[in-house]
Amino acid sequence: MQKIKRICPCKDMLYGKQQTIEYENEEEDTMEECNFEEQSAIECQVFGCGFTCDDMVDYERHYFTCHQFQCNHCKEVFANAHLMDLHITETHDPFFSILVTKRPPQYKCYLADCKVKCNTKEERRMHLIQYHSVCTATLTIGIC
Repeated sequence: MQKIKRICPCKDMLYGKQQTIEYENEEEDTMEECNFEEQSAIECQVFGCGFTCDDMVDYERHYFTCHQFQCNHCKEVFANAHLMDLHITETHDPFFSILVTKRPPQYKCYLADCKVKCNTKEERRMHLIQYHSVCTATLTIGIC
């Protein structure tokens, strides 16, 4: 008997690709249903993570919380791209330490919409408290 390939109407949960189902019986007109519950758990593909879950919503929540804004150098996780960029510049860029001593102010405000630059980290912290009523502790994310 010849195998027939049909495209499943469901989307593959992880990659969004159409799934192909092979039928043994060419007279079979009904579509076999995809049953994602029978598939194995979804595993995070980020090296060393080890997170697994049963549905795509939990996986997306995990990825966006734990990996979307993660420093490639030290693996620290940030709430947004602006905070991650500041971290990378201030912590891992050797040129930044020279700029701080030669051309102050260099410490940008943690809030992306604010264009204020400060001379020191302490000055920036005080700026956040006085002008934005934000404590720096509220800008961090716990490690997953």
